[in-house]
Amino acid sequence: MVLRRLYVPEKRMTFGGHLEELRQRIIYCILALLAAAVIGFLFLQDPLMKLVLGPHIKASAERARVVAFHNLERANPVLEEIAGKLPGLSRGVCFALLPEVEREQTVIDSVAFSLSLLRSADESPERAREKMKEAARSLVRAITSEVRRELAEVETGENFSVRLQAVREKFDRLMTKQSSRLIGWPWKKSPADVTARLLPVLVKEFEAAKKRAAPPAGEEDRKTAATLSEKLGEALGRVEKAIDTLQSSRGAKIVAIKYTEQFFSYIKIVLIFAFFLAHPFILWQVWLFIGAGLYPHEQKIALQFVPFSLA
Repeated sequence: MVLRRLYVPEKRMTFGGHLEELRQRIIYCILALLAAAVIGFLFLQDPLMKLVLGPHIKASAERARVVAFHNLERANPVLEEIAGKLPGLSRGVCFALLPEVEREQTVIDSVAFSLSLLRSADESPERAREKMKEAARSLVRAITSEVRRELAEVETGENFSVRLQAVREKFDRLMTKQSSRLIGWPWKKSPADVTARLLPVLVKEFEAAKKRAAPPAGEEDRKTAATLSEKLGEALGRVEKAIDTLQSSRGAKIVAIKYTEQFFSYIKIVLIFAFFLAHPFILWQVWLFIGAGLYPHEQKIALQFVPFSLA
C-alpha cells in the first residue's frame, strides 16, 4: 500500500524537457541540503562534534583506565607486602626507614636548649637579652632547617610519611570523582579498590612505625630499610602515575594542527549531517525524475529497493 503511493505518472518529454526537469530536481536537492546545513550550523554544531568524537573519547578513556590498572596491579602486591612487614620491623629498622624521626628529635633538642638559655634569672638585663637572642636564633635555625628538609623530601618523594598521606588523599579524591569507571563489581574487586584499601593501612602502619622508631640503627637495619624504601618508592611511583593517567586522560582531546583545521572540521561534520538529514528528500527528487520515465511494471521493480536505499 505504501509503495503504491510512490508510483509516479508516466510523462512523455522531449530532450529539452528532461534537462529542464533535471535542473529543477537538482535545485530542490541543493536547497534541501542548504536548509539542513543551516539547521546544523545554527543549532547542532557542538552536539554533532560530541557525537563524532564520542567513540574516540570513549576508546582513549578506556585505554587510559587499562594503563592505570596495569600500574596498580603491579603496585598492589608490593604495598600489601610492605603493609604486612611494617608491624614486625625492629626499632632500628623503623628509625632507618624514617629519618624524619631523627630530625624531629634534633628540633626538640634545639628547643630544649633554647629554653635552657632562658632559665637563668640572676643574670643582668643585658646578658638576659643576649641569651634570648641566642635562643631565638637557635630555634629559628632548627625550624628553618627542618622545613627546608621537609619541602625537599616532599618534592623528591623521600619522606614516605608525607608522601603516603598525599598519595592517599589524591587517590581518595579520584575514587570519589571517577567511581563509576574505577570501582569493580561486588564479587570482583578492581585494582583501584585494592589500592584504596591498602593505602589507609600503610598510612596507619607508618604512623605506628614512626612512634616505635628509636636509635641506634645498625648496618643490617639500614640495608633492610633501604630495600623497603626502594620497593615502596617504586610502588608509590606506579600509583602516582596511575593517578596522573586517570586525571589527565578521561578522554584524549583532538588537537588542531593547522589554524583553519578546527573550522573546516565543523563544516565537514555539518555538511555530512545535512546530507543525511536531506537524504530522504533527495531520494524522492531522484525518484520523481527517474520514475517519470519508467513504465508501471518497471516502477514496481524499482520501488522494491526503496527500503534498502533509505537504510
